[in-house]
Amino acid sequence: MLLEDFDTFNKKELKTIFEHLNVSTKNSVFLLENLLDWYRTEKTKMLFNPKELQLHKEIVEIVNLFEPIAKKKSIAIKYAYNSAMTVFADRNMFDSIIRNLLSNAIKYTNENGEICIETVKYKGYTEISIEDNGIGMDQDTIEELYQLNATKSKRGTAQEKGTGLGLLICKEFIEKHNGKLNINSKAGKGSTFSFSLPDQK
Repeated sequence: MLLEDFDTFNKKELKTIFEHLNVSTKNSVFLLENLLDWYRTEKTKMLFNPKELQLHKEIVEIVNLFEPIAKKKSIAIKYAYNSAMTVFADRNMFDSIIRNLLSNAIKYTNENGEICIETVKYKGYTEISIEDNGIGMDQDTIEELYQLNATKSKRGTAQEKGTGLGLLICKEFIEKHNGKLNINSKAGKGSTFSFSLPDQK
């Protein structure tokens, strides 16, 4: 459309088209990254290179990446961070975990909803949680997610599609750091996904 009819669009129409292109491209890249992560974990020995990470820097970059998608559903993402916080983790794996959990939170939160990201420091480790006030899940659904032995995915609140790979990847990457994915949710009340990472080697 842009190549063939560029001169027929006004600035407002062009802006709308570019906004859609921006969101669509980011979603495509995100899907491709998930597929590559899954392939590497299933078919090859994925490189595990943990090092000290600036926690807020990593999370803020991912929040900025998903802001346009959240804005499309009028969802507010809140993240109060401590710039001095660090964790000992593989950067690629950590970023993949946060991307997937944040993407799921947006997917299953209704318009005008809210997502809160919290980081809490304990002795020797840091807990990261992503909480939403979306549609939530019943206990049977939570138990199915804990199994994570099949790729299952239901449509989001705006009929978003998924591959079902996201949580599978999160679980494997968190366990690689000797952690555990925790899920706390109630139907109609939202969900909280949390995990812990060590502060040092």
